[in-house]
Amino acid sequence: MGRYGRSGLVIHEHGFTINGCRFNVDSKYQPIRAIGQGSYGVVCSVRNTQTNEKLAIKKITPMADDEWDATHTLREIRLLRWLGVHENIISLKDLSMCKEKDELYMVMELVDTDLHRLIQSSCLLTEGHVRVIMYQILSGVKAMHDNGILHRDLKPGNLLLNKDCELKVTDFGLARMMPKKSQSGLQQLSDDGISMMTEYVVTRWYRPPELMLAPSGSYDGAVDMWSIGCIFGELVSRKPLFPGTNFMDQLKRVFQVLPVPEPEDRGYVIGKGALKFLSSLCPPAPGALEDKLGETAGPQALDLLRRLLSFNPKKRISADDALAHPFFEGIRDEWGKITPLHLPHSLELAFETESLPLTTLRQHICDEVLAFANPLTNRLPEPQQSEPQATKIEKAGAPNESAADSNGTPLVLKNDCPPGSGFTLKGHNFNVPAKYKPLRVLVGDSDGIVCASTDTETKRNVAIKKITPMAGDEGNARQTLREIRLMRYFSKHPNIASLENLSTCIKKDELYLMMDLADTDLQRLIRSKTKLGNAHIAAIMYQLLCGAQTLHENGVLHRNLKPGNILVSKDCDVKITDFGRSRYISPSDRASPTSDQEGQQPRHTVDQDTVAGD
Repeated sequence: MGRYGRSGLVIHEHGFTINGCRFNVDSKYQPIRAIGQGSYGVVCSVRNTQTNEKLAIKKITPMADDEWDATHTLREIRLLRWLGVHENIISLKDLSMCKEKDELYMVMELVDTDLHRLIQSSCLLTEGHVRVIMYQILSGVKAMHDNGILHRDLKPGNLLLNKDCELKVTDFGLARMMPKKSQSGLQQLSDDGISMMTEYVVTRWYRPPELMLAPSGSYDGAVDMWSIGCIFGELVSRKPLFPGTNFMDQLKRVFQVLPVPEPEDRGYVIGKGALKFLSSLCPPAPGALEDKLGETAGPQALDLLRRLLSFNPKKRISADDALAHPFFEGIRDEWGKITPLHLPHSLELAFETESLPLTTLRQHICDEVLAFANPLTNRLPEPQQSEPQATKIEKAGAPNESAADSNGTPLVLKNDCPPGSGFTLKGHNFNVPAKYKPLRVLVGDSDGIVCASTDTETKRNVAIKKITPMAGDEGNARQTLREIRLMRYFSKHPNIASLENLSTCIKKDELYLMMDLADTDLQRLIRSKTKLGNAHIAAIMYQLLCGAQTLHENGVLHRNLKPGNILVSKDCDVKITDFGRSRYISPSDRASPTSDQEGQQPRHTVDQDTVAGD
């Protein structure tokens, strides 16, 4: 029997279990098989017994762990609802939730495979297949760009395909709205484009040069078009076009194939450090792009690919112009002219630009579920509506989300481990999940002890920092919370250390931070006998400045930059770490900085959505 929640919404308590994972969904959904598991949930295929339609169900739990996760989920739901009417964009069929278990279920179209698996398979792909696939990718992206949406994470794994070669674009978790001025001129990379990224976007292999050489610049739809070019090349050659192993290797691979244009034809300003690195590279050999693709690429395919991979984003071909390219001549005759997707109102995601508390974001998600559950409310949200329909009164005093969920039920910490779990290393007990196996102690100081460990599920090595007591006093608590939030906030940036996981041992008052594990730090590297050439120094300084620039443009002062807090890998990848002393500067203080007397702490307030208060 179901329970009734707000506005008569049925909260289903039944469902099924598949591969040990419980799906608390409507009984009309019968399980078929588990499909996969990612950072945002578990996916299985089901059959809707009422319609006999096969679907995919994505389980997300917790429904909204923090502001970032809630925004990610809400963004994907709304964009799938708005854009899913297009034949080349995945559609959202249903939404449900189980509030008692803090679970959200997204029901979507089920497809046979994705482009990554198809490329990796032995399936024969003719030029006709390539034309049809590329035409549909461009058709879906045109619909997004026409409505002011950037996908920002186009890659083969996010392009779904069925046996009839019908394609759907999916995964809108990193998508963004373009400013209205930019929507009418997608080729213009100017101050009207989207400004500095708050999270690093586009998977490395499909990332355009401007996001690496000028990461603080504005950008627009040309970012997606470069990614499409990389996908096109991969589809033709059956292997990634630029499979960089790290930041510097990615740039090298691009410019081994494509020449660096003269300054007046670049379209954006490149810093001195990046210019020095580029000048150290050898120019590409004649016919490098043709050699990459092999003999399967004809002249029309090569011409389209060159236009997609234009170094200058202002000259990079748009989705409209690409669809009109001679490469698709026969496809256009067969498929007919693409009808533009004009949605009934201007799309806006107000929650992206407003600093909303987690309770409000959670209620936004609940309102989306309500829209599917109740046909009378199943309409697109009003553009100007930034507060959830049922919770505008919460603005005056929302409950503390860390203490309870929206039902007032105390939350159970997901990763709390009992004493005696985990491992002991040199007399130090690490009460952590069993998947972590010890390697060695790295360091021990007043802030805690750090060891290297292997995550047996992902096969990745991580650093585990043990903090005990979890919060000795208010100052310690703020420092810890500040570090956690900043590492999560900037986790997508390649030059800032990311937080991989968190766990606790409440009974022992212990907190564990699982972070990137680097080979060394800059202090050890400087003191070692390793020879550092000018290219090494330029690469290290360039990445250090990229990370610092991202912090500063988001209003964060590190306040403890030193060689020991700069991590370096064997591939010369640099990451900034240790944010315990960081502070947030309000926009007004950034515009007109004040000088504090020597020895005084800056009197800046701290953004509550980013770092803990001072």
